[in-house]
Amino acid sequence: VAHLARGIEMRCLRWAAGPAGLAGARWCSGLSSALSRRIELFEQLQIARTPPAEGAIRARVRVGTVDPVEVTSATGTPRDLLKRAKVKGKVAAVQVDGHLWDLNTPVPPNSVLAPLFADSHAPDVAAAMAHSAAHVLGAALEALHPGILLTNGPGHADGKFFYEGCVDRCDPAQRAVGAAELKALEAHMKRLVRADHPFERIEVAEGEAREVFADNPFKQHYITQAVDRAPEGPISLYRCGPFVDLCRGPHVASTGLLKGVTLLSANSHVWDSATLAEVGWSMDSARGTEGAAEGVGGEGSGGGAEMQRVHGVALHSGEALVEWRRQQKELAERSHRTIGTQQELFMMHPVSPGAPFFLPHGCVLPFTLDPLSLCLFPHHEPLAVLFEARRDGDCDDIHVVCGQWHRASRSFRGAQCM
Repeated sequence: VAHLARGIEMRCLRWAAGPAGLAGARWCSGLSSALSRRIELFEQLQIARTPPAEGAIRARVRVGTVDPVEVTSATGTPRDLLKRAKVKGKVAAVQVDGHLWDLNTPVPPNSVLAPLFADSHAPDVAAAMAHSAAHVLGAALEALHPGILLTNGPGHADGKFFYEGCVDRCDPAQRAVGAAELKALEAHMKRLVRADHPFERIEVAEGEAREVFADNPFKQHYITQAVDRAPEGPISLYRCGPFVDLCRGPHVASTGLLKGVTLLSANSHVWDSATLAEVGWSMDSARGTEGAAEGVGGEGSGGGAEMQRVHGVALHSGEALVEWRRQQKELAERSHRTIGTQQELFMMHPVSPGAPFFLPHGCVLPFTLDPLSLCLFPHHEPLAVLFEARRDGDCDDIHVVCGQWHRASRSFRGAQCM
């Protein structure tokens, strides 16, 4: 009944929009034709898969250690069953016979349901919330970076998530994601959270899934992987508001549960030609007609595709996010990089951002342990690693900065021991 009502509502919106069709609907305004078509296909498939009413579905709901309560529902969704069982609290997901389940996906008859609350700190809940936040981020990326081809966006049990996308089809001015872009993306995500869009799931056949993502070769690649894993199994799609994605789920009930979401960073990298060949990247399908003459990838990409990956964290409330930030600040203050630099054990330099340059105090420990290791393991040949310290370029500057150039040139004859 709910699916039919949603379908009727969308038909009315398309009629009210006039010739513009779906693009004029209140939650699809401003979307590209490809994204609007994806939503329309999802709705058509959703209506076609609405099962006929065959009587009430009976299930048992267990909260904590309390004996399960038997309830019935015409829709069979956990949301309706929990409501009839009068379960109070902010439920993020449920376990159905021990398996994580969406609140909006009907359950098998005679199932046993256990609600999972948003503030329970359970790993399954944290992972579902992070994964759901990744979908909200994907919606923001498609809205603010038109032409982006999304790849995948997983969530993890620590609340962190990311979404990655190819920006070769984007306008050159919109390809990079810096501090200003992160702020805009986060603001767009918060608008989607306030809209409280439900996460809706449908299961489709391979051909239908390929039609929905006909414009994205990366999603086509993931569809192929899904078919290889389960040749006879269905492929699941999810929708939240203006965003449709290929996904196994599960997700939280709606975007409104993602109160504590923030974006952390963004980085870029290039997929090489060999990886793109596995995906089935082609100049015409991936870059479109307008970009076909320019070739795949930008200058210096070596025929690869430029990717942007945006990272974030999702928690169940704003208060939890404030506490998480406090903990991260403490961790940063206790970081070995911070403490080691303050104690003048080593220094960091842009020439090698990931490797410390040891100062005299910092060399005491390895120089003391090296002879001991030779005594403890006399049968192992020692392995010395030397980095040439040339008198030109940045290496010269490093030794001048740390005041060791005259010692290194005199004692190590132009080589730096690390």
